[in-house]
Amino acid sequence: TEIGMIMLSLTAVQRAKKVTKHALEVLSACNLQNYDAFFRLYSSAPNMSGYIMDFLLTRQRCAAWRMMVKAYSPTLPLSFVQFTLAFSDESSCEEFVESVRGGLRPPEEG
Repeated sequence: TEIGMIMLSLTAVQRAKKVTKHALEVLSACNLQNYDAFFRLYSSAPNMSGYIMDFLLTRQRCAAWRMMVKAYSPTLPLSFVQFTLAFSDESSCEEFVESVRGGLRPPEEG
């Protein structure tokens, strides 16, 4: 509610600024659960906005991971996860996947 009030109080000049536009797009991506947009915005964050977005990163990655597993199981290449969830390197992506995988493994046959 507070963010909505702040948005309503912005002038046209303030809304036109690159950083403000970016912040509003991030807010929209979070509200709409548009993870693709969120991670594209994270990768192109102006100034030091990326550091602010870091606070949202784990939560957004976990939510996006759950959707990806539902959509792409049983095959989900690590390179795709790394690119989609904006990991800078394969090892940090692998660490994330191992940490969230616990309850998402397919049952073993037999």
